[in-house]
Amino acid sequence: MNSEITKFRRFVLVMISILFFGLAANSLAQGQVRLEKSLYRLELTGIHVHDWHTQSADYPRGDRGWGTERGTITSGFHTRGNGILFRGMQYKGDLPPSMRNLPFQFYPLQGAVAKAHNRQKITIRQNLLPGCGGELGECDGTEPRGIKTTTKHCSRPNARRPFSLDYDKDTALKLKFPFDQSNYSFCGEKYPYFASITEMPQQLRVFGGIDRIAAMKRGQRETMKFSKEHGEVTPLNSTETRKVKQCPPMSGPGSQRCWVTDLTYEIRRIK
Repeated sequence: MNSEITKFRRFVLVMISILFFGLAANSLAQGQVRLEKSLYRLELTGIHVHDWHTQSADYPRGDRGWGTERGTITSGFHTRGNGILFRGMQYKGDLPPSMRNLPFQFYPLQGAVAKAHNRQKITIRQNLLPGCGGELGECDGTEPRGIKTTTKHCSRPNARRPFSLDYDKDTALKLKFPFDQSNYSFCGEKYPYFASITEMPQQLRVFGGIDRIAAMKRGQRETMKFSKEHGEVTPLNSTETRKVKQCPPMSGPGSQRCWVTDLTYEIRRIK
């Protein structure tokens, strides 16, 4: 949630209070209506892992050329430590009709930033055979041959990413995650080789989440966990990709990809 939205919501709450104060002055004076302010601490952790494997035919024969590739992308973030403080505000009591539809206000008291940890590793193996002899001409002995292994990796352990939490008119809580979506933001421009980062979730909607937060008692804690796993398999020499709900074993000829995402959201009402 950016600062403009936060300021706007605070402005709306002030204007609503002023607008309805005169109408509810009698109820407020008699203690029938009160403005309750609450404080929450929210912590969010998430990790997304993308594995892939490709393998050509004839692996691992020594007399044939072949190639394999294994890669793993891991992107994670957390708000552990002090977490993120949120303020809640709502009217309670014997509300007059003019105040019964006032919304529950929920906004961060500080910049919502998550600490990210990105890692990526790719290992490529190739069996190189001389492309000469016969009609191609005689070999001169300098041609590359044998198994060549190439490993590339990167790591950004201390990246910082904005995190936002919002809600809509249906009281659905919307968590927007700071997963990196491009190679440049993930590991930087000096790693141009790495494959595109895909299938990372950007938002999770918790229906009725804002109502549950508004109903929390002091000291109460709520935890929500979200997990998703899926993958795809493309057989060797085929253009048809089969989608699967569970990750396949990363082995065999062809191409296989797997995505696993785990998220944990925890909120506690402090006062």
